[in-house]
Parts: sequence; structure tokens; C-alpha cells
Amino acid sequence: MNMIDRHNIRSGQMYVRADGSSSMLLVIDTATHYECEDVIAVEINVESVQSGIHRIDAFKLAMCRYKLYGAVPDWALAPLAAKLLA
Repeated sequence: MNMIDRHNIRSGQMYVRADGSSSMLLVIDTATHYECEDVIAVEINVESVQSGIHRIDAFKLAMCRYKLYGAVPDWALAPLAAKLLA
């Protein structure tokens, strides 16, 4: 079973760093690198108001460096991702 499925990682989920820093990741794509068990996430740093796009291993996201914080509703995900990627 793929790690993305095993850990139920879905687009719209938000993860905070386990070390307590102020940045978080918003998962925006789980399909593009599915075979490699990687997801695409946008990093949102509250302190510096910067964001960046990252490809991260699903296991590290779900089990090591981050913890699930919540999820963006499906109806808001596409417009939010478009703004962050612009």
C-alpha cells in the first residue's frame, strides 16, 4: 500500500512542524508524484509572510517532521492554492 493512502494524506490538509515553529504546510497535490510516494505542499510561514512550494515524502510528512493540524474545505482549496502559487 502506498504511504499516501496508508496515512490518508489528502489535498487540503494542513500540517504544522513538530518542532513548534510558525510555518505550516498545505497539501495541494497528492497525484503528481504518487508513484514516488511524495506530495506537493505549499509552505506558509506566518512570521515572514512568505510561501514556497515543496515536494515532500509522504512518510516524513505524516510520521516524522509534521503533525496534522486541520484541513481547508474542498470549496476553498482551489482558489487558495491558486493565490499561493501566483
